[in-house]
Amino acid sequence: MTSRKAGGLEIGEDLEFERRSWVVQRVGWALMAVVILAALGGVFGAGPLSSTRAASSSGLVWIEYERFGRFKSPYTLRVHFDPQAIGKGSIRFWIDRAYLDEMRPERILPEPHKVEIAAQRLLYEFPAAAGAGPGVITFELKPNTFGRIEGRLGLDGGDELRFGHLVYP
Repeated sequence: MTSRKAGGLEIGEDLEFERRSWVVQRVGWALMAVVILAALGGVFGAGPLSSTRAASSSGLVWIEYERFGRFKSPYTLRVHFDPQAIGKGSIRFWIDRAYLDEMRPERILPEPHKVEIAAQRLLYEFPAAAGAGPGVITFELKPNTFGRIEGRLGLDGGDELRFGHLVYP
């Protein structure tokens, strides 16, 4: 630390400390800008970075969901089906049971005609008319935990898809 006289006053100055504090300020401003941009993009809730889709390899089933969300806040998972996925007057698909243990279903629209419980999954059956257009089934879910939640979903006897959420506390 050095001192200098200015107008009859002796002023202490530490130029190295001032340079370091300026660097810390600039880094802090940059971090705040990154957090604000991430929030606007949807990393902390709804936004363009949050909404996404996942599809099976055949394209017969695909989902729309949110990547990010909050603990105990509602989530919507929309399951879409190609008309070719309809067999014998119904659409049958399963969801991984471990996923449903962490993301509790609050409501399913339309309501399933039948639900079968298996060791690792729940099998849902919905009536569907042959020749109908693409179908949509909406699951309203609520997370029971926070952190990374992975899920799997697939057609009964067909291909599957994987997806995941990051749930904030």
